[in-house]
Order: sequence, then structure tokens, then C-alpha cells
Amino acid sequence: MNNKKINIMIISLICIIILILLVLLSLNNKNSKIEGTNNIQTSDEENIPIFKRTTDTKIYYTVDERIKAYLTALKNQNSDVINSYLNEEYVTLLNNDNIFEKIELYDNYNSYITLEMYELNTNQYAEYVVKSKIDGKLIFLKVGLDKLNKTFDIYPINETEYENKISEQIKIEEYENKTIKGKKHNFFNYIDLDSSEELIARLYYAEYIRMMLVDSQEAYNFLDTEYKNARFDTYEKFKDFINNNKEKLQIAYRLETSDTTDFENYNEFYNFKQKNDKLTIKSYSVEKYDEYTQYICADGYDHYYIFNVKYPGEYTAFLDTYTVKPLKLAEKYNNMSDKEKVATNCNLFIQMINSEDYESAYKLLDDTFKQEKFNNIETFKKYVTENLYEHINVYNSYEIDKINNYYTCEFPISDENSGKQLNIVMQLKDNMDFVMSFNIE
Repeated sequence: MNNKKINIMIISLICIIILILLVLLSLNNKNSKIEGTNNIQTSDEENIPIFKRTTDTKIYYTVDERIKAYLTALKNQNSDVINSYLNEEYVTLLNNDNIFEKIELYDNYNSYITLEMYELNTNQYAEYVVKSKIDGKLIFLKVGLDKLNKTFDIYPINETEYENKISEQIKIEEYENKTIKGKKHNFFNYIDLDSSEELIARLYYAEYIRMMLVDSQEAYNFLDTEYKNARFDTYEKFKDFINNNKEKLQIAYRLETSDTTDFENYNEFYNFKQKNDKLTIKSYSVEKYDEYTQYICADGYDHYYIFNVKYPGEYTAFLDTYTVKPLKLAEKYNNMSDKEKVATNCNLFIQMINSEDYESAYKLLDDTFKQEKFNNIETFKKYVTENLYEHINVYNSYEIDKINNYYTCEFPISDENSGKQLNIVMQLKDNMDFVMSFNIE
């Protein structure tokens, strides 16, 4: 066999091998496409829409407002409004009987609190399932919003139906074309919260004050766990705090929620605002974190309300800045000069006195000073209440000097009618801690 024939055979063999490889590669690609198609189908099945937590604050308060309007109609037994609000399917189930004999009524409608809200959204229609509390017991509602017609309806459900809604997979086509018939009273407008962080902060402030007044146990549950254990380790202590400040809380809530229509005339409204001006929110700040948004509100007496909001309506609350230090405030403190830290700590002491948190203020006192002047918290409380004002006004004119390892801080304080001078001696310690003594001139 000559070389030419051998070369031809080798080339033919190579061609056959290449052809086989191409066939095998084609089959493999075909199988891969089939496998990929199967994966996509499986993924689609796993991603059937389900109800998710409501994350839009504007939507949350819009739905919350509609529920409160429904409860007001129940309270007033206004059948015309109730018939407009209720879902038509639910009304049919009542067999046209007297609504107020069939539907659940409550004793204290002002005690209503929204706890959780889940939603399913389409382009035209959205449905919300809401876990709430009223009269100390849980209730569950389904709220539909027709976004095109700006109509809504309400359907009372039970706990099992609520749990099924938020856990079961949903056929989205059942919701896409749903509409709600317009009636006399079932139209709505979205609450205007666009780009208004201050308004959102004030909403949380007003709602939490209302919660303290109408359901102190639930308000206690909303406190941050670490803060609660440090400041109010028992529910009784928290109730005492509310009872001791009840009148101020009622005024603060009225200041945030009332307008001229709640008074006989404008002058009465204006005088009420002026008289209680220091109980209104004077400053607020917002900090964004990965897991929550923090709203910090402060009134004219430096009473602080802090809300760490994970979802609209789901938050943990703090009632001061000193029991558990907020992260940003701690960072700010650590970047201060020593004199600025002393001034800040003096203000913390005043905050505690203004909040009647004598226990926290007493803990700041130097041990030797306590032994000499106040051997127990009761003697300290008696001295402070007799010699300081109910609400202390502090002027921003500190005189701070350093003597060895101690700082002296002298500043005037006053109430509405008179003034005194508070002198504090302070030693700074690590981790924002300090000890102090004081006298009053």
C-alpha cells in the first residue's frame, strides 16, 4: 500500500470521528434544552404569586384609615355606610338580615390597632389581609382596593382564612380583572405621604401615643426587648409610667390629631396650641439601616420617641435616648469633644428628671455622693420634686471647666415663672458612661 492510499484512509477516519462527535454534541445540546425547559417550568410553578408584607407606608395608612372609617360606621350603627363598605359577596351571605345582628360589634372602638398587613397587587386591583386587635382580642379583615375606580370594600374573615391567605399559592388571574362597584360611600383617596419623612415620623409618634392610652399591654409589647428589660422590666412599671403621664399623653395626642373643627372656635384652638406648645414635636430625624428605618422624634421638653420600623406598622419603640443608645447617636457622641460630652450628659440628666425617670437619674450619681446625700431613691426623688421644676427649661449657655479628672458644669434652669442654677460635677468614663453629683442654687 503506497503512502497516498494510507493518507486517504487516515483522512477518512478523522472525518468519521469528527462526524460522530458532532452528532453526540447535537444530542447533548438537545437534552440540555429540554432539561432547561423543565427547569423553567418548575421555577414558574414555584413562583406563583403569594401575599407579601405591605412595604408602602402610603398604602398601609390608606388601608388603615379605611378600616377605622368602617369601625366608626359600626360604632354609630350607620347601616347605609356599612352596606357601602362591605364586600357584596359578604352582604349576600348575610341574607339581607339586619347587619348589626349578624356582624360582630365591639365595646371600645377606639382600642383598634393594626398589627400586620399583607397584600397581593395587580395593575388594577389590590387585596389586603389585615391582622388587628380590638377590645383586647384579635380580628381579621380583607380589604379590596380597585385602583382604577378608586373604590374599596371590606370582608371580615377568621384567623384560619387569614393564615391561608398569607401562606397559600395564588392564581394571579383570579385577581387581575377584579373590580369593585362604586356605591355611595366606598370611594377612597390615597393618603398623601410622598416624600414626607416628617409626616411619617409624626404618624408613628401619634399612633404609639394612642396605643399607650387605649391598649397599654400592646404598647408594652411594641417596646424594643433590650430597652424594655432595662427600663420597664415589668408591665406594671410601664403602666405606672403611662398613668403618671396620662394627661400629658392625652394632650400630646390631641395636639397631633386635632384641628379647628374639634374646637368651638379658632381662638380656642389657637390658645390650646399655644398653651401646650412644648408638648408638640419640635424635631425629628430619619436614619436608614439595612433591616429597618429609624425615626427619632423629640418634643419641646426633650422627650424622645424612637421607632425602628421594619415594615409599615411593624416596629419597636424606645421612649428615651439614654437607656439603650441609638447607633447614630452613639457615633455622634464618640466624635464629640469632652466638653460637648459633658453638656450632652447634663441634658440626659435633665431628660430623666423631666420624664420622671428618677431611677435612671439616681443610677448616674456617684456612690459617695449618694451615701452622703441620698441613701435611697425615695430621698432623691423627694429632693428633686421639691427643689426642681416639673418641666425644666435649660438654656444653652453652659460654663464647663475641667479640674483634674472632673468637669464642672454650671447652667441656668427655669420653669415658666422663676429660675435657678444647677451645678453638676461629672467624671467621664468609657462607653458613654459617666458619674456625677450636683447642687442647686
